[in-house]
Amino acid sequence: MDLSVIIPCYNAAPYIGQAVASVLEQAGPPVGFELEIVIADDRSDDGSTPAVLADLARRHPQVRVVANDGARGPGPARNFAVRHARGHWLAFLDADDWWLPGALARCLELIAANPHAQWVAGTYRIVYDPGTQQPGRVVDIAFAEDAVLAGAQPVDGGLRWVQPVGIPVNELALHPSSTWLRRELFLALGGFDERLRNAEDLHLWLRLSAETDLFHVPEMLSVYRRRDGSETNSGRPQNYWDVRCHADLYGDPRFRAVRGKFAVRIAQGCVEDSWRYRRSGQFRDAALTALHGLRYAPTDGRLWRTLLAAVARRP
Repeated sequence: MDLSVIIPCYNAAPYIGQAVASVLEQAGPPVGFELEIVIADDRSDDGSTPAVLADLARRHPQVRVVANDGARGPGPARNFAVRHARGHWLAFLDADDWWLPGALARCLELIAANPHAQWVAGTYRIVYDPGTQQPGRVVDIAFAEDAVLAGAQPVDGGLRWVQPVGIPVNELALHPSSTWLRRELFLALGGFDERLRNAEDLHLWLRLSAETDLFHVPEMLSVYRRRDGSETNSGRPQNYWDVRCHADLYGDPRFRAVRGKFAVRIAQGCVEDSWRYRRSGQFRDAALTALHGLRYAPTDGRLWRTLLAAVARRP
């Protein structure tokens, strides 16, 4: 077996060394196991990241750095790195996250016991960086509620959901840095959707749920560093990309059975984002957001109320 660890990197000089070390220091790979780390530099412009990446590649033969010359963002950068990867399996790791000890061994054990697996995910931990509102806070994320876990099949090394088709993917705490995929399947699905700046991972998980089974390693595999200025905390209102992810797949016949759940999620996101727009005095954006939600949930009273409030220019 061989594995390519895919890392998108933009201005991550203070963090990328820890991410790489957390992979290279994993114990227990079997004899003949081949591992590479492919880092896609997403045109870093902080004056230090390119030099740090070059040094990592010099010191570690398993590390290759490729310069993304296409669309920018986490999804396009991951896709670019995958096009340069050699492994039959892909594992994703963000440049400011890191793997916990034992992550590699636990995933390999599950795959060895379930050789037909194509999609493997574990749980993750959030650590809040200095500079955030809760510096030093540590939160272990539960993979799912007990009722959702009860719907999975026990397998050697973990759990299995048989082609969940949107359910319970929206109810699972999936994160790229705790996810492995067969490269062939990733390429067949077209990789991450490059139209989405964020929620590109959720978009891929939903598409995967219509194609293959999800295998779960019931272990903490990675740490997600929550920091100001990261891609997931910049730009649009909180639910903007999540709403667009679900709206994009709403008309896909593969998700006909879960359109109601998609509509609920779209409506909730639009209500919250419209309220935020109103609070900041952006009444036109608030109205447009409410109208977008009404396309999918035309009887939702909350959307009508926030639309009327936006038209009346009430915060």
